[in-house]
Amino acid sequence: MNLKWVRGQIVLTVMLGMVVLLTSVHAQTSNGTIVGSVTDPAGAAVLGATVTVTNTDLGGFKRTTKTDSAGSYRIDGLLPGNYNVSIQASGMQEFVEVGVAVKASLASTVNASLIIGSLNQSVSVEASTGAELQTQSGELSSNLGQTELKDLPIAGLNPIELAFTVAGVQEQANRDALTNGVGFSVNGTRPRANNFLIDGQDNNDNSIQGQAFLQTNEEAVREVTVLTNAYSAEFGRGGGSVTNVIYKSGTNDFHGSAWELNRNSDLAAVPAQSGFAGITTNPFDNENTFGFTFGGPIKKNKLFVFGTAQWDRERASAAAQTNTLLLPTVAGIATLQSLSPNPRVDFLIASLGGLRGGTTGVTNIALGNGPNGAPRPAVQVGDVQRSQGNIAANDRQWSVKLDYLASPTDTLTLRYFRDDNNTAPDFFNQPSALPGLDSQVGGPSFNFGFSWQHTLSSHAVNELRFSYGQFDLEFGPTPQTLANPILNSAAIQILDLLGPTGQTPSFGFLTGFPQGRGHKTYQFQDALSYTVGRHTFKVGADVALLTVRDISPIDNRGEIVVRPGGGFTGLANFIDDFTGEGGSIDKVFGSPVTLPFLATYAPYVQDTWHLRQNLSVDLGLRYEYQSTLENSLQFPALDTRLGIGLGGTSNFPGVFASPQQGDKNNFAPRVGFAYTPRLWSRFFGHDKTVIRAGYGIFYDQLFTNILDNTATSSPNAVQDTINAGNGRGVANASAVLAGFSSTPSPTGSVSTIASNLRNPLTHQWNLDIQRELPGNFILTAAYVGTRGERLFVNQDFNPGNGQFDANGNVIRVNPNLGPIRVRTNGGDSIYHAGQLTLDRKFSHGLLLRGAYTYSKSSTIRPRSLSPADSVRSRRTFSTRGLIEVSLPMTAAVAWCSPTCGTCLLRAAQAIDFLPFSKPSPGTGRLQVFSPGAPALPRRSMMDSMSMAMAMAATIGPT
Repeated sequence: MNLKWVRGQIVLTVMLGMVVLLTSVHAQTSNGTIVGSVTDPAGAAVLGATVTVTNTDLGGFKRTTKTDSAGSYRIDGLLPGNYNVSIQASGMQEFVEVGVAVKASLASTVNASLIIGSLNQSVSVEASTGAELQTQSGELSSNLGQTELKDLPIAGLNPIELAFTVAGVQEQANRDALTNGVGFSVNGTRPRANNFLIDGQDNNDNSIQGQAFLQTNEEAVREVTVLTNAYSAEFGRGGGSVTNVIYKSGTNDFHGSAWELNRNSDLAAVPAQSGFAGITTNPFDNENTFGFTFGGPIKKNKLFVFGTAQWDRERASAAAQTNTLLLPTVAGIATLQSLSPNPRVDFLIASLGGLRGGTTGVTNIALGNGPNGAPRPAVQVGDVQRSQGNIAANDRQWSVKLDYLASPTDTLTLRYFRDDNNTAPDFFNQPSALPGLDSQVGGPSFNFGFSWQHTLSSHAVNELRFSYGQFDLEFGPTPQTLANPILNSAAIQILDLLGPTGQTPSFGFLTGFPQGRGHKTYQFQDALSYTVGRHTFKVGADVALLTVRDISPIDNRGEIVVRPGGGFTGLANFIDDFTGEGGSIDKVFGSPVTLPFLATYAPYVQDTWHLRQNLSVDLGLRYEYQSTLENSLQFPALDTRLGIGLGGTSNFPGVFASPQQGDKNNFAPRVGFAYTPRLWSRFFGHDKTVIRAGYGIFYDQLFTNILDNTATSSPNAVQDTINAGNGRGVANASAVLAGFSSTPSPTGSVSTIASNLRNPLTHQWNLDIQRELPGNFILTAAYVGTRGERLFVNQDFNPGNGQFDANGNVIRVNPNLGPIRVRTNGGDSIYHAGQLTLDRKFSHGLLLRGAYTYSKSSTIRPRSLSPADSVRSRRTFSTRGLIEVSLPMTAAVAWCSPTCGTCLLRAAQAIDFLPFSKPSPGTGRLQVFSPGAPALPRRSMMDSMSMAMAMAATIGPT
């Protein structure tokens, strides 16, 4: 990496940040808005009414504005919390609404119909705690507040899992999510198209996408806002959704809590399948999750603090997560030792680390005649599940947040959170590891955030933000493995030794380790909201700098895969140094470390136009630019205009030296409206119906895993591979591996990108109608659509021509080169859905949310570049409904008794976790809390093998 160029980029960005500050631009926000309209008794607009909002949690936080000619007002940049709204006008009684909940990234509506009288008279009303009509924009969004966070079951303790209760959000199979943390698809888009924020600041894993910092302390979180369609131009970085996690702040009241959650295998029933196998006890597995919170005023009405810490300690036997393997028994080891001296036999025994096959599944593997022609005894093998090497998993998360009301016009916020975790041995990822060859996983993550909000006038608020985040995660050898003398030996796979579930161990430390990533993100944001007449403008930019240190999983120690062949078993071929028929030898030469630098710039402008009291229009334009990651490599990209076979060129490796071109055309318009009809009152009601629509263009980001794939394949790295033919395969396999060369081969496998690779583009649109119903219910009926263009796909630019040579190898279109996999923008998708949502926010002891989605989605891949292939496409048609196993309907219910003060909760969730689906036998779970105790972090039972017990205490107002 060119350090001088990087320094220049940083200087340029700092200068841009100064310009941003001076021009008062706006970026992604964690704050909320109060909007509304003011009328007189005749329904006419009241011009110039004074609107004052006061944060009752902080006491000293107030904001004031005046209504425009349409009687409308809007106050942006409000810290999430509870507010009182006061409206005063000459000749009218004062109107006061108390308990207005301001939510992150969303608008809360307070309308007032003033009564003739004097200002020393007032009318006070209590804000509705029910769901609210969204009267200000055409976006689709949902807010998950304290009731949901406390009282709905969260399997992994990550509050983002509650996004599955939102219409259009679909859980993905692990093989399809391909992201870090909670993976989901929103309205037919890919999981990698989601954008994750904490307090409005970046929390994305830029390696594979998903969340960088995985929040598992529910008590640290105030709320989660999920934007799913046609959101405003201040949000970007993905065409799927935006999920914004808001941390709690201190208030004028002291409050705190403490908790302990125990998950213990001793309290769990033995699974039925284990019982049938004669197992009477569960493997030992004990987990304790405990922590505390504390918050309050350092100086009343001025300085506030909130802090929390949580520890998670799990201890488990290896048998809780390891596979059953097929290995030589004690007798088999004696047979192998009788063959010494033989370096491969010695290596095999050393790899076992003292582990021996058991007395079940016993069989013999024949060795046939030795090299001297003398017969050899068979090797006895048996099933064994590793029991030594107990699992120790430790995690600690803590955070602290300070809010300072420096003056009536200035608010400062500091926030810091950190997570330190480690699991060793890592049997979750390596369940077939042998003793002495274990891996571990872990690393620290932290984020520092600062914001300064300054009120310039009653019509203008500026907010400056900065954050620095570091995300480190490494999969590597344990200290015991590092001390193992065979650590740097090639890994061996002997395919005779298949366990009962089809698993075979790696003899030698597994290939592809160590691997991991270390990312440092610097983010600069500045924000201005300015109201002129009926327009509220936001002009903005978001600048992020990312330094990267990725460690890719390359096979730099080499691997030999041994199979049966030539009349010999795989074990016999290994002992005699053959690969067997169809076996292979491979090794990669090159550095696993990549050090790119990434800069992103995203200016935008947004106008919210109150055309009338009951009609708002949103107009916005965003621009996004991302620097060229791949140009940090010697061979960054391929000019795909060369076509199939690259024009028959033999220019290797120069043909792969094309520079990546920047994508400079990513303009993203946004438009939407919200209309509250005030006619046909018997049908629409009085301000009880909203008709809304929205449209926008959004762009996904390139992620560093794409770069890593290019960096670890030819010609940036050299992979030497031999695939064995018939008979006993390749002889002297270990010597062949040792003789591999680091010289690039034109026929090596290439993974690269198109030089003109663009950011994927998504069109989002919706048309919906919301209706307030009796009982504080809101019914939303929506048509939702998305169209994905320029989606990432991998295409073969040198496929086979349908012919084979004398050795059975594929003859390619360009015989001068090997297989060439190129990431292009050849994918396309379309999604249409009808969505129904019935929502009742928590009030009078009851919360309810139900969402039903009926959708059709199609994902189309381009025509194959191989003439032997046809068009490949994948079409899915799905409905989601109650209790259907594959057609889930999301539902959440909570009811709180006014007499005992405790919640009898999640009637629909006592069987299984969201999305609601038909449970498997034995997966039911029950959690019991003492009356009056706060809800606790909860974790679903792992494979139905444990039961959770919880205790809690709380102090302060409830």
